[in-house]
Amino acid sequence: MLYYLELPKLRSEIVTDNYMRPITDINYPKYWHVKSEFIHLELINLLNRLNLDLYDVEIFKKPPGSIGAVHHDVIYNNLTNTWDAWNCAINIDLDNTKSKMYWFDTSLPQVLPTIEKAKLNGIHYGTRNNNKFCNTNDFTILASVMIVKPTLVRTNIIHSVENLDNKDRWCISLRFKGNPTFEECVTKLRELV
Repeated sequence: MLYYLELPKLRSEIVTDNYMRPITDINYPKYWHVKSEFIHLELINLLNRLNLDLYDVEIFKKPPGSIGAVHHDVIYNNLTNTWDAWNCAINIDLDNTKSKMYWFDTSLPQVLPTIEKAKLNGIHYGTRNNNKFCNTNDFTILASVMIVKPTLVRTNIIHSVENLDNKDRWCISLRFKGNPTFEECVTKLRELV
């Protein structure tokens, strides 16, 4: 199974010059929504041409040496009143930070957010900043990759990212309308490989 696809031909300038990163002194992983007005129009037009319309853009901050919670991404479905898996996203590291993404298998039970407007829309296994996943019988690493180029990643498989650098990791994550599958996005994004 393919877990990621590097997209070296995708421009790494995602946000416009007038976008200001959130100012924060928190020392744990955090994310914020980015309004579409701060995304370069050239990128939006390229994605539209490839039949991928932006649905959501998030920016993530991860402090040096931290590992995010092991989770898979979900979105609340108002029609069925359930949490549905979010299939994939394009992740772009903004500062050439050394970071590694892992995908896992586990038998641990799912822990869904308790309210539909939960701030963190993810299914979480383990605890926040769980840095023991490599040394526990609860997780089996299925794949890993250093995120150095814009990369299409599976988000419906449990995963986490480790910041291996001595500086904050800032990452933009692009998600698409209609929640296309990873395979559909691979087909549409082939020209950027």
